[in-house]
Amino acid sequence: MRLMIFFYGGFGNIESGEEYTIIWRNSVKSKRDLGYEETIIKLNEILKNCHPTNKESVIQEIRGAKMNKGPTVFDWIEEIILDNENVTLIIE
Repeated sequence: MRLMIFFYGGFGNIESGEEYTIIWRNSVKSKRDLGYEETIIKLNEILKNCHPTNKESVIQEIRGAKMNKGPTVFDWIEEIILDNENVTLIIE
């Protein structure tokens, strides 16, 4: 999950009070590319390395993704961005 590391890994930390706008261009393509197929791939990677107590919940997420249910990688990224009150997201 390199992109999530970028958002959480301390690169380009937002200083207190600074505000940013992210314009997500070609979001329709991103939503397709980061949809359920990619989500299943990422969840399987997570399953390989997760703590044994989390395996069942990851398996359930995989089952849901296989039925086109639940959040996708696109949704995960969008949530990370929207969780920061200093960032405005414009989806085009």
